[in-house]
Amino acid sequence: MDELDIQMKAWRDNVRELAYDIEDRIDMFMYRLGRDDENSNLIYSAGRMTKEIWMCSKVAEEIEQLRRCVMEESQRCKIYKVDMSTSSPKVVKIDPRVPAFYAETEMIVGIDGPREEIIQFLMEDFAKTLKVVSIVGFGGLGKTTLANQVFRKIKDKFHCSAFVSMSQNPNMLRILKDILSGIKFDSKELPDDPQKLIDRIREHLEHKRRIFDSEDACPEQFKNMSDEILRKCGGVPLAIELKTCLLYLSVYPEDYIVEKNVLVRCWIAEGFISQKLGLDQEEIAESYFNDLINRNMIQPAYFEYDELKSCRVHDLMLDLIRSKVKDQNFFTVVDKQYCKRGPFQVRRLSLQFNNANLVPETVHLSPVRSFTIFGYFDIMPPLWKCEQLRVLHLVLDVHRTILFRLGYYRKCHDLSAISNLIQLRYLRLRYGCFKLPVQIRKLQCLETLDIIDAHVPSIPSDVSHLLSLRHLYIQTGIEVPEGIGKLKTLRTLRYFNLAENYVDNIRDLGKLTNLRELVVTNEPRPMDADDPTNRLKLDVLVASIDQLNSHNLHSLYFPYSGLPFDMLNCWPSAPPLNLQKLDMYGTGISRVPEWFVQLNNLTNLKISVKELPRDSVDILAKLPCLMFLLLFVEIPGEKVIFCHEAFPCLKQLVLLMSHMSGLTFEPGTMRKLRSLDLMFMLPGEEKESISLDGIENLLSLEKLTAEIPNSSTVGIAFRDAILRHPKAHNFNIFPDKTRTGALQHG
Repeated sequence: MDELDIQMKAWRDNVRELAYDIEDRIDMFMYRLGRDDENSNLIYSAGRMTKEIWMCSKVAEEIEQLRRCVMEESQRCKIYKVDMSTSSPKVVKIDPRVPAFYAETEMIVGIDGPREEIIQFLMEDFAKTLKVVSIVGFGGLGKTTLANQVFRKIKDKFHCSAFVSMSQNPNMLRILKDILSGIKFDSKELPDDPQKLIDRIREHLEHKRRIFDSEDACPEQFKNMSDEILRKCGGVPLAIELKTCLLYLSVYPEDYIVEKNVLVRCWIAEGFISQKLGLDQEEIAESYFNDLINRNMIQPAYFEYDELKSCRVHDLMLDLIRSKVKDQNFFTVVDKQYCKRGPFQVRRLSLQFNNANLVPETVHLSPVRSFTIFGYFDIMPPLWKCEQLRVLHLVLDVHRTILFRLGYYRKCHDLSAISNLIQLRYLRLRYGCFKLPVQIRKLQCLETLDIIDAHVPSIPSDVSHLLSLRHLYIQTGIEVPEGIGKLKTLRTLRYFNLAENYVDNIRDLGKLTNLRELVVTNEPRPMDADDPTNRLKLDVLVASIDQLNSHNLHSLYFPYSGLPFDMLNCWPSAPPLNLQKLDMYGTGISRVPEWFVQLNNLTNLKISVKELPRDSVDILAKLPCLMFLLLFVEIPGEKVIFCHEAFPCLKQLVLLMSHMSGLTFEPGTMRKLRSLDLMFMLPGEEKESISLDGIENLLSLEKLTAEIPNSSTVGIAFRDAILRHPKAHNFNIFPDKTRTGALQHG
């Protein structure tokens, strides 16, 4: 790999830092010139116009200053004659293979055996056929030394011979001339045309025995492997934007599980993801994530319903990333209190140590764009100094998460200072108590507010003025302030607690036309459906969801929500045709609604039904895209039969039954099912009359977990039915102990 020389590196670093400064100032100009006040009047407008004239003058002045800096760097490039196309080291080091060319035989130990074996192979019937020997191994094992010793011992048995060193990027002219020199071709002037050189070599070697050694050439048997590696890499180095996204992973500690959604939204907040015609930024960012997975540069960590949710970075890859990050001043990772300051400003900062009461004195926070803390601290860092901050991610000591969930907090951290961080785009707080600023409306660039895993007593009343907000994650006990309908860009709202919100807020949900994911609960107590206020809330909620269905709503969840039974009875007349994920496990219904058959885009479904007659099974079985199904049945009433061609795309099935007559999987059903989780919670009087048939018909099944009755007769029958499957040795069977607590919404 070619390395940049010192001069080129210095020029590159200066241009990079200048680009950061230009971007920061442009963002500041755009913010100041774009600000408006919805309560402005004539006097305010006149004052604003005067201020804009002064601002434009200041902008022009700073633009001129930036232009001079750019011209200086351009001139320096010309003066230093920086080559923009290639760069090679000014100090040429000796190729480590060269000493092997001159090694004396007496000085080499342990080479006799391999040398004689290769010589025997080459000399056996050597006059009849062409022979090629490949010596393969890691660098430094002595491949060149061995080849040279073989060459020296047998070269006199040939009319001519040549020993040529070939690098991974060979210079063909030099190689051909070296061959001609080695075979004693008598010519003082050689052409610079490779084809003419090849012709002269062919003419000179005709009817002669010859031996050649070319070091580092790719053996034929490894060409397929190299082709596969090139295919995996796309045949080219990482694209610039993909390289930047990879470098960002240096922010995380070793062995940290990185959530996909968190990572891609940080990329967007940092400005790594460029707009492309017809494509959404988050779709582009997710494709970059998938590309890094496909190239094996990051590793999958956790799948949910066949969808990759998180990744990790191998230790060796993290070391490589951090070496590049340090060289390019991309991220500064501090894993101890002392931090040696480099020659450039710290642009991104990650603190990874406990008791981080103070940011190291050597770090100036003013130009920091991304600030992440993994560890515990008693004193909040001076965030008000981070004027250019775009990403703020505070993860208190992960070892304290159990104490956090039990409600133990050492202290509550005041984040009032962040109200002036006007460039902030991403804010995530985890495992601690935090107090948000009373007013947050100045954060007009904020796109993600994630406080779902933190204790935050309340959110500011003016959060509805964050007109760029896309993702809002809050705890169930927090009331969403009034005016949420103004957040037209909002895509994710988790959680929306009916018990903590007024009717007007519930009605405003229908105005969120870009909403893609909505999670609704009613905590901490179940809803009394007979209460007039609650009934009104339900009616307004259904009407709002009806409005969302005609736009972009893809995921709707009611997890353990405390909502009344049979809430779907008042579902809107028009089915949610765009819905891809539906979780009704926490609400419960009498039976599967007929309109479910129209949900052609549904991929994930969690549902709890009182009874499961044959027609309800048929409705679910016809869903063409359904890949994950969690089904809780209270009273099936009759034997449940999954027929031929049912559930054509289902990959994972979780089936919970409190009463049952039997369960049958017919041949040809669930052809793609890979994972099956069975749980039977049966009264004692019914345990002797149930059956389980056809598990062996699930031909794609790889994983089965079953809790079966502990009754001797039924337990043995169930085990026998499961063990008929050819992959039964991979299955897990447990006695019937309720595990419903583990089947919560993810």
